[in-house]
Amino acid sequence: MRKKFIVILALITFVFLIRGPVQAIGEDVPGTYDHPLVSRYADSIIFGYEELAFDEYILVLGKVKRELGDLDEVPHPGYYLGRTLFIPTEYKTLEGKVTKITYLVPEGRSTLEIFRNYENELRNSGFEILYTGDREAVASFGDWHGGYYPFEIPLSGVRTASRGNYLRSSNDARLLTGVLPRPEGDIYVSLYVHNGGITSPTHSALGKVQLDIIEVAPMEEGLVSVDSMYEGINREGSIAIYGIEFVFDSAEIEETSEPVLTEIRNLLTEFPGLKLYVVGHTDDTGSLEYNIGLSERRAQAVVDYLVNIFGVSPDRLIARGVGPLAPVASNETEAGRAKNRRVELVKQLD
Repeated sequence: MRKKFIVILALITFVFLIRGPVQAIGEDVPGTYDHPLVSRYADSIIFGYEELAFDEYILVLGKVKRELGDLDEVPHPGYYLGRTLFIPTEYKTLEGKVTKITYLVPEGRSTLEIFRNYENELRNSGFEILYTGDREAVASFGDWHGGYYPFEIPLSGVRTASRGNYLRSSNDARLLTGVLPRPEGDIYVSLYVHNGGITSPTHSALGKVQLDIIEVAPMEEGLVSVDSMYEGINREGSIAIYGIEFVFDSAEIEETSEPVLTEIRNLLTEFPGLKLYVVGHTDDTGSLEYNIGLSERRAQAVVDYLVNIFGVSPDRLIARGVGPLAPVASNETEAGRAKNRRVELVKQLD
């Protein structure tokens, strides 16, 4: 990586200058690009890419432990590989724009060299380092990250592999997480480097980088409104609501849910003849019976809030819970599980 460093304060960006011929390890996956805040190590190529405008992200702040467990119980944010549970011992849950970029680095570069270059540039750009670990301390991070946040990676000359296979190695592994505080929203970085995984003569010994950047910001406003809800209910018969948040593993409504609940109250006030089923949904983590019970308790909590706090007539609302029985996305990814955790408003017909 070139030592020359360019800082553009207006954009709070930095780039690693890339010069010289591209190595014979392939080309970037089409339609992918570097993040404007943190660019690639020189001559790396992008093997995997995912960008979500607003999602949850688990920032690891300590060792990821591994232990044998019961497949019927998957504690958040755990991931099972066979009967082995991988779960962070310390973590922070973030929400905002999430960008995940998977790089392959040319041969002849150690993970320490790659890691130190990224670390130095992050520090120089004002990032506070929250956690660093190497080798045995982060030996299980790749197994957890690759399984908890999977997607397919097309390898040139090699069969398509999952990101889990790409990251699943403790070979000279190094992990860093950091934050850049900003008035308009903090920016977090998770950097994982190793040189194992992917058993291919052209890829197995090369450095591999998983760079995740989380730009903490509130969800785009105006998506949940009286007009949008009423239009959706009339057109489809129901509408999914994602702004109602609950305390983990309980039916206690978070204070941040009040704006959305207020809009539901406004909907019921503006259309006094409207009656609704309030239906709770969960992801598929845990047993079916438990999730159905949890989803019904959460739906009832929403009804109780609307009735007791806002004075909505109780004969206009019926709470039900269906747990994981009506998914709208795959439960095999965190992004999919987040979509499945929702409350739906369903129109009651006379």
